[in-house]
Amino acid sequence: MKRSLPLFIFILGLTIKSYSQEIFFRTGLNHTSYNFKDQYGLKITGLLPGVGSSYGLGIGVPFAQEWLKYEFGLTVNSFDATGGDVNNNYSWNTTYGGLTNTVAFYPTSGELSVGILATASAMGMINGTQVINNSRYELRKNPEFSGLLVQPGLGVSVLYNIFNQGYISLQYDYSLAFRLGRKTEETLSYLNNRILFGIHFQLD
Repeated sequence: MKRSLPLFIFILGLTIKSYSQEIFFRTGLNHTSYNFKDQYGLKITGLLPGVGSSYGLGIGVPFAQEWLKYEFGLTVNSFDATGGDVNNNYSWNTTYGGLTNTVAFYPTSGELSVGILATASAMGMINGTQVINNSRYELRKNPEFSGLLVQPGLGVSVLYNIFNQGYISLQYDYSLAFRLGRKTEETLSYLNNRILFGIHFQLD
């Protein structure tokens, strides 16, 4: 196994080099719902979805005559929410950064292509704030928000060629983000709808 691993990496490198690569930048919006449960497993109600930003930068590698595409990149996502009652107002603003892997399948190729995709991300919190009325609280050390966050998802993508060495894209995906690691009394996960606009440049 130890001898075969370097050979596998070498073959993978040659395979990637044999296909044209691309770089991409995407930006868009997250529409996030917080799924918050207390120590008894009861869902906390009254939380309203919030809208945050999403940014991604990475490299794409097409395979199988561009029917199949693998992407790897860096992402920054903001997951926000609001809530409260007659006497109190709450808001959460959290930003996570990490790595995202995407595999997309495009059954048709040409000037306009439509495909389906699967994503998997691993992220850590960059910053986070909870506001209760006029008081602000740091969330980076809060056990429900800190640690490694994983985010699997499914979506659709539309590609449109607008110039010789590149194209634009419009992507929608739905995902569930949840924390890995030790159990806490309260649990939190994010249900996220995301829309992204991207620009892609092919590398010679």
